[in-house]
Amino acid sequence: MEIFNKAIVEFNNYVSLKNMQFQSTSLSDEQIYGILSVANQYTESAEEILRYLNSDSKELNRIIQDLETNIKKLKKNIENEDVFMKQYIKTAKPLRIFN
Repeated sequence: MEIFNKAIVEFNNYVSLKNMQFQSTSLSDEQIYGILSVANQYTESAEEILRYLNSDSKELNRIIQDLETNIKKLKKNIENEDVFMKQYIKTAKPLRIFN
């Protein structure tokens, strides 16, 4: 599903920036947070699309179920990073430490 793949790409972009501790980017905190928000929007869109899919095919239903599971996992990761970013943005820049 293309929209879910877009969510993964956006989340991976965010993770790459975080892995570099947001040091080698000219993006503002809000722009970085925006990447995470876009990933979340794509994930919600993918979830909405799946609500309308059903099939008589057991194999297709298994694929749909696997996709639903993966979407839930990505949503949980995005939620965790959302909490992190909100706290990160609230912290004064000189006090931002990565563990």
